[in-house]
Amino acid sequence: MDKKTLVDTRNRIKQYLEILNQEIHNLAQQIETKKHYVELLNHQLIILTEFDTNQQYKTQYQDINEKYHKERERLEKLFRKYASTESESEKLHEEIKQWHDWYDYNKQIFDRLFNAPPHSGPTPIPMQKPPHHKKRKKPLSTK
Repeated sequence: MDKKTLVDTRNRIKQYLEILNQEIHNLAQQIETKKHYVELLNHQLIILTEFDTNQQYKTQYQDINEKYHKERERLEKLFRKYASTESESEKLHEEIKQWHDWYDYNKQIFDRLFNAPPHSGPTPIPMQKPPHHKKRKKPLSTK
């Protein structure tokens, strides 16, 4: 072999080595890029795992919130029923009190009626008005 062939071979080997070194450098950069990508994916995996845990709590929150609203509606209905019943009870107590007042006011008449010996003819018994009875106002005449 002559010198020129050796120089050409040497130059080709240098070029080949440069190409190989460039390719090694590119592969090293790709490895670093892939490592960074793997780290990023691991970080996202951690976040998604936490999100999955939070999703479980979100479902539990929604279930509890739904039960809370149903119970609240039930209690509101129950309270309205209680208020209605309480109002009616107060009205009935007031009515009973008025009847008791009327009876107490007319007790003498009832005592005479129930303790009197039976007799043949009707005796008129004057009834008294209870103290709570108010006279009605006559409507104003319109002329």
